[in-house]
Amino acid sequence: MKFECCNFIELKQGKYDLVFISNLYQLLKRGEREELRKTIMRTLAPNGLLFLNTLSVRDPKHYGKGIPVSDESNSFQEKVYIHFCTREELIEDFAFLNIKELYEHEYYEPHANGEVHHHISWILIGKYVGTS
Repeated sequence: MKFECCNFIELKQGKYDLVFISNLYQLLKRGEREELRKTIMRTLAPNGLLFLNTLSVRDPKHYGKGIPVSDESNSFQEKVYIHFCTREELIEDFAFLNIKELYEHEYYEPHANGEVHHHISWILIGKYVGTS
């Protein structure tokens, strides 16, 4: 078994049985999200699993904050760019997977300064049905 923690988009070769992507998808602009999906298709082994979490449009902490990005719905620029996903968008974006689970997860994130941030994220678990 091999474990790698890396800049996923820069992977040039190899097939992986499991890919875990957490709190990244929402930080990528449209073209970058497309490149990430291409990398997933290229690197996931047949029957490999993708575990992904990304912010939902129902996230009460960040959604709607900042300046709307003109050419991307559900995207805002405040201190950083953030894109918020809908169920329909994730189903379309990850149509190359057999989606096993797709649900919203609500959680509270405590910070060292005592603040607690309330978030709602999507959890997607999909099986790659492509070939090597």
